[in-house]
Amino acid sequence: PTPTAVPLVAVPALEGMDLAAARAALRQVGLDLKEGPAEFSATVPSGRVVRTNPPAGRSVPSGTVVEVVLSRGPEQIEVPRVVNLKLTDARKQLQDAGLTVVEVGEWNDAVPREVVTAQSPAAGQRLPRGGKVTLTYSLGRDRTVVPNVIGLREDEAKRAIEQAKLRNAPYVNRQSRRDVPHVPEEEFRRFCVGCVLSTDPAPGTEVAVGTEVRMAVRAPEP
Repeated sequence: PTPTAVPLVAVPALEGMDLAAARAALRQVGLDLKEGPAEFSATVPSGRVVRTNPPAGRSVPSGTVVEVVLSRGPEQIEVPRVVNLKLTDARKQLQDAGLTVVEVGEWNDAVPREVVTAQSPAAGQRLPRGGKVTLTYSLGRDRTVVPNVIGLREDEAKRAIEQAKLRNAPYVNRQSRRDVPHVPEEEFRRFCVGCVLSTDPAPGTEVAVGTEVRMAVRAPEP
């Protein structure tokens, strides 16, 4: 006798269903369910179907056992401690762990440049894969350059120094010709009375913001 053909049925789409609903949907079309190992999923909630084997839409004989893979939810990663590491090392450690790095630089007089001073979330907390960790790192001391104010009148020079985020010394060294005998006469005469002869620190020097700048200004001849 000719054997009776086993009817074929299509595997239903079960993605997103819980286990009970998936089992009922399979039984309705004459298929059985086997629960496979659960896996992490960033898009399917924990306990819901991620995929099936055979996949949805595949035609299989009635009575076939369909493996159902449930979600464990997003993979949770423990945030490592990276405070006090160099920024490049901290970034690599977090990225290797599967996390995303956001970097914020801040001026810091006490911590060397590009050393991590803080992290958020803190070490030991858990984030889903791809979660963001914000790193605050030192830019070093806030620096600026002493402007060249030599030859400017005293009030103009003071404004330029303040605009460079520096402080003017409260005392101005006023020098007449006899105070600087080492300077050639023609050189000294280039400066008007009340104009800046020199600064300390010298023009072009890189210094911390807020550094005091002392000026020597040409005084009237006695």
